Amino acid sequence: LLTGAEQPLAVAARTTTGKAAEALAVARDYVARRADLDKLGYPQPWRPVSPTARSGNGYAAQGEALARSALKAVQHHGRSVPQDGLPEMIEAVFGADVAVEPLGDGFDGLAAMGQGAKLIVLSTTSNPARQRFTLAHELGHLLADDDQDIHLDRDIFDQAQKKDPSEQRANAFASAFLLPEQSLRDAVSAAKL
Repeated sequence: LLTGAEQPLAVAARTTTGKAAEALAVARDYVARRADLDKLGYPQPWRPVSPTARSGNGYAAQGEALARSALKAVQHHGRSVPQDGLPEMIEAVFGADVAVEPLGDGFDGLAAMGQGAKLIVLSTTSNPARQRFTLAHELGHLLADDDQDIHLDRDIFDQAQKKDPSEQRANAFASAFLLPEQSLRDAVSAAKL
């Protein structure tokens, strides 16, 4: 709006069938708005975290370590992953913008990084568990500072998908962020009583 110049984007996207061009257009629009706000003196309050000590060298271990740090940040802000609305909590704790848009069937979401902008575009869906996992997955991409061109996952269960290091890390992050090991252990112990 102010400069007419489009900001370069780094994008990490999850999809199962393809509406990537539409989603990318939505992301570019939000990133342009964020860049304009930055120029007007309203910078994005991005607050990344550093991973805690790693339990191993693999990408899954990196994701889990990043999730532990993210959970500490959530707790430090007096928030709770299971109890708070996840989009609002992510905006409040980490400063990333979250936009929920109807992106069409088969497209789950994407993480976009541009100058002065960290954004998650999340598709509307009738499956809340999938939406929460996608949101956490995309947060994992942002916190890991994954710098990718558009990354399409036509089939999230495809073997090639499982080999992509940034996807392994983001999936491990999402799993550990949404259901930390200690929470699972506590729930199992309580169920045994």
